[in-house]
Amino acid sequence: YHRAVAQAYVELLPRASNGGATRKASVTCDVVSEIFQQAARTVVDELDASAIDVSVSGTTAVAMLVRKNDVFIANLGDSRAVVARYSDEEQRYVLHCETKDHKPDVPEECARIEHNNGRVFEWGSYRVWLQDVDMPGLAMSRSFGDSVAKTVGVTAEPDVTIVEKLNFSDKRNGERPPAFAVLASDGIWEFMTTDECIDFVATCIVDSGMPPQEACTALVEEACDRWDAEEDVIDDITAVVVFF
Repeated sequence: YHRAVAQAYVELLPRASNGGATRKASVTCDVVSEIFQQAARTVVDELDASAIDVSVSGTTAVAMLVRKNDVFIANLGDSRAVVARYSDEEQRYVLHCETKDHKPDVPEECARIEHNNGRVFEWGSYRVWLQDVDMPGLAMSRSFGDSVAKTVGVTAEPDVTIVEKLNFSDKRNGERPPAFAVLASDGIWEFMTTDECIDFVATCIVDSGMPPQEACTALVEEACDRWDAEEDVIDDITAVVVFF
């Protein structure tokens, strides 16, 4: 997906300069949204043309594009992006924004699935089912692949979140600690809340002075430890930590 986003960026971003400076901000937002949407369509087309059996196999995605002081985030499924900033008032890191997971029990998602003759009921977690057969049991309402679930309203359309006016900082110049983002699969979020994740990464930054890669490694290791404490298996754990 990230390669498709990069290609769509190259193809579509020149539209942002059309119409003069007075229209630049609004057109840029529209174009960036289309970049993420076109990239998703490209991934779907490539999967359809491949030899990969995606009838009951699929994946999620989360992507971020930074343009000047604006941050654009696309998410699909239950991978999540979290943006945190340092609050001078509270003297700690606080949540700036986060994406919303695409789960079958979210009212809007459930309504779309039921409108397409699918069912949503709980089996461990809320899942998507065909009308007359207890399959595929997909625990998310949007994904790449999962062609069986696509017949009952599961889509591959990402949501796009535009985060404006994020204050970028440079700790090396004596300013406040940097804002940061965590983009991660549900292996991070299964046993860690958004606030716990922010506090953990903040400790890595403030107390330990870790650069992004080290903070990311520590976060993944913490998630693995939490899986070990709760389950006999460990789900996919993929994460990126970015400082602004």
